[in-house]
Amino acid sequence: MKKALTTGVLAILIILIMSYPAMAKENDIQVKINSFFEWGEIVQNNLEFGNKEKPRTEHGRVFIPLRKISEYFGYTVIFNEEAKKVNLVDSNGKKVELTLYSKKAIVNNKTVEMDVPAKMINQVTFVPLRFISENFDQAVKWDPSTRTVFIDHFIISTPDYLFNQKTLELTKRDESGKGKHLALGKIPMSVDWVSMHVAKTKNGNDVIVIDNNSGAPHLYHDLYTIYVSETNIIDQSVVNTLFSGKAVISSDGEKVVIGDGKIARVYDDKTKKLQYEYDLQSLFEAEKDPNPDGFWKTSYAILGFEDNYILVKDTFKMLTKMVYLDTKKIVNIYEVVLSKEEQEEALQNAGPFGNGDRLKFIEEKDGKLIFNRFYDDGPYTKTKIVEYSLENL
Repeated sequence: MKKALTTGVLAILIILIMSYPAMAKENDIQVKINSFFEWGEIVQNNLEFGNKEKPRTEHGRVFIPLRKISEYFGYTVIFNEEAKKVNLVDSNGKKVELTLYSKKAIVNNKTVEMDVPAKMINQVTFVPLRFISENFDQAVKWDPSTRTVFIDHFIISTPDYLFNQKTLELTKRDESGKGKHLALGKIPMSVDWVSMHVAKTKNGNDVIVIDNNSGAPHLYHDLYTIYVSETNIIDQSVVNTLFSGKAVISSDGEKVVIGDGKIARVYDDKTKKLQYEYDLQSLFEAEKDPNPDGFWKTSYAILGFEDNYILVKDTFKMLTKMVYLDTKKIVNIYEVVLSKEEQEEALQNAGPFGNGDRLKFIEEKDGKLIFNRFYDDGPYTKTKIVEYSLENL
């Protein structure tokens, strides 16, 4: 009987040992992230963790590994072991600084209080789940019944603004960097791959450019420009292009230009009043389609503006040109900065989905328009600087 009892105990132990990995796995906390994929499709990804990184609960709070979640959201993570500090920086300039075992964190140069400090366990930094929801601009939900963390990764953000790709709401952070954000309104768009950049004017206003890289295989750029003063949208527009764009502000910082491909609206940034309107198709003498059954109106993406000129790129032919506003003289930039061979190449590639002149405007400096010109060198794409000297008209 003793032998039978011993055998029975051993059998139970073997069963328990064999089932332990499955039981442990079943009790592991899962992290599921909902985000946009291509063409507005929402997908759910399961975040995988190493043995030391596994999320855990302590005193009723959920802790997750900081580096794993930060890098997933596009942050660069820098750990200063001596100072026990962790610095996070994303591509839009947002900064987060944590000190281990301290309830104070610095988010975009503002101090915020944490209810529970970050801690290190087995050489891995863990933070409370609430910190992610408050400082990573994502909606977070904990389901204790399934031991699952759900994160909605729909918001793209800068230090001052947030854009929700699901609700299409644009909001501005409150002064503390936390709490209830200030709703600016909805931006009507069909979401694909979205990025957001903000340029500040001399008078403290903001020009936001939301770039929706759409189509297949992501050839199109729907550039939404939103001109904001404090909590008010002064103006907004969209232009469809085959290249990414940026805010257009005069070099003295006093004028903001908004364009929809057909009309350019120039604002005095100090008064925030509309100063001029320009008919781009008339200024640049939009061409007639040789197809007798139709007429297409070329649209123009504005690249630069000063009191004496407007610089644009033809969004259909991808050719760069400018007009002197006093004389209405049109200059095809590719004709004055490219070699004859490069000009021929530009014209051959002018048209739907072509590269055109392959010029990218950088800035005006010392009376010159500075461009990057892309060219092929064997299997590589390289760049060179080309310049156009402005005329004194």
